[in-house]
Parts: sequence; C-alpha cells; structure tokens
Amino acid sequence: EPGEPLRHAYRPASLTPRSDRWAARARRIVDDLGEREGYALLLGAGSGDLLRELLLCSDLHVVVVEANPRKARALRDELVAAGLYGRRAAVIQAEPATFAVQPYIFSVVASENAAAVGIDPDPATLAHLLDRIRPYGGVAFLGTRPRRLAPLCEAAAAARVDQVQVTQGERALLARRGGPLTGAGQWTHQYADGSNTNFSPDARAKAPLGILWFGGPGNEHILPRHGHGPVPQVVGGRIILPGNDAISARCVYTGRELWVRAFPGLGHPFTDLELEKRYERGESVFMHSTNGIGANQIGSPFVTLPDAVYAVSYTHLT
Repeated sequence: EPGEPLRHAYRPASLTPRSDRWAARARRIVDDLGEREGYALLLGAGSGDLLRELLLCSDLHVVVVEANPRKARALRDELVAAGLYGRRAAVIQAEPATFAVQPYIFSVVASENAAAVGIDPDPATLAHLLDRIRPYGGVAFLGTRPRRLAPLCEAAAAARVDQVQVTQGERALLARRGGPLTGAGQWTHQYADGSNTNFSPDARAKAPLGILWFGGPGNEHILPRHGHGPVPQVVGGRIILPGNDAISARCVYTGRELWVRAFPGLGHPFTDLELEKRYERGESVFMHSTNGIGANQIGSPFVTLPDAVYAVSYTHLT
C-alpha cells in the first residue's frame, strides 16, 4: 500500500561533560601550537578529558593510543556516538610508551599522565616519542607529578632530539620543535636555486627510505603531467605546487593542504585548456598532445623563499 517514509534524524550525542582544568590546558596546547589543524597523538586515554577538550577547541585529528582494551572500546563507542570517530579521532590499542609510528607527523604529542602509561625518565623512550613531533612548530605536553617533572625534563633534554627544545611547565613537560632539521635541504627554483645548480644539498634523505604519509587532497590545484610543467618547490617545511590559475602549499611532513591562492594565468603555458574543455564535454581527444615546450625552455613562473612566494601571471603566450 502507498505510505510515507519514516525518517530517523541523525542526532550525534554530546561528549562527556567537560573539565575546566583540562579545558584550560587544551587551549594552552592549541595556543602554543599556533594553528587549529593537523594531527595529534594522545598517549593514553587517561580520563578522556584532554581528548574531549582538544576535539572541542580545535580542528585537530586526534589519535589515541590506549593499552586497556575495555577503556579503548568505551572511548571508541563514545566517539562513534558523537559522530567523530574516523572523522576527527581514532583509538588504537597499543602500549603508548613504545607505540611504533612514523616520525615528524604529529603537530601535538600529549599525555594526561606520562608515568601512568609507562613513559619513564629514560632518554631512549623520550627520544622515540619526541621524534614524532612535526618540525616547524610541533609541540609536546607530557603531564606528570611535581616530583617526577625535573627527572623527566632532564631525560628529555639528554635525548637530544633534533631541533626539540624542552622546558618545565606547571606539572608537565613542554617541548617545541623548530626547523629546519639538521642537514635538510630546500628547492627554491626550477633548477634547485638561483644559481641553477640543479643539485640538492639535502643530507638527510638516505636509504633505507620509508613512507611518511599517503593520500590527502586530490590533484585539483596541480598541473597535469604532460605539459612539462615547472617542478614543485620545497622550503620551510612546505611544498609549493603550481596549478591552473592557482598556487597551493602542502605540509611536507603530513601532506595536508595548507592554503590555495587564486592566481589568474598561472600554469596556462603548461597545459592546453581548450583540449581539457573538449575532454570534459565528452569529445574524443588525445590528451598527450598537451606535451609542449614547457618549463625546460620558458622557465618556471614562480620562486619560493621562506617568507614569500613570487609568481608571474601569464595571460597569453606568443
């Protein structure tokens, strides 16, 4: 029989009531970081309040490492009910102090209680954890009791993690990672630098190599392969990518798209826009015919420095 559909509106649950103490600390962590996005590693669920406050006061994607299977399950259930699991948060059941994950990827590494999750005042343990911090501004917050604070900070300083500065906060070890990493190079022009050396001075990228990240945003703001376009440039922890009528930046260490700026005409000499329009209309075209003289003959339309990107807008090419 004809009938009306029964609609069940999705209403995500609220997170557990907030804690004023952890609300203030979460805001302090985000303020010290200086940005609201990125990835955070939370070592141990603890009370769960630091996780909740970081989710509420920022846009960070938080990965929680919790050894207790029941606590991990309960936290997953709460995050699923709130509509945040897989979108803004994930819970991994593992030992927090020895959790194996690639370096450099986390803007925040934090723990409500370092001792409770097995983080001892040991330089090797702290070197492993602090090396997860992203260069160029990543921060750490490891909560601890007052009598354990000085030994924890001394061990972290003794770990001598590259570009990490350690300080004592109120009942917490605080750390910040600068940049560039020792021996890291940069690529500021089409042929490496203003002298066209076509040579990278980077001394860090050596075999064996591994994957830091994969996925991320698509190729909407990137030139196609077949126009001999200008090469991407890297400086200050950012990779700068030219596109059609736009230029964008991504984080080298996480793959996140940091910004996109409209720049009319940029990229036009390196692609055939008319062929692309015909392709979008469903017409048969040989897209490889977009091969042209490219940047190897007419040069690159942009230069990247630590504090600015300089670009040329081509309105036509004669």
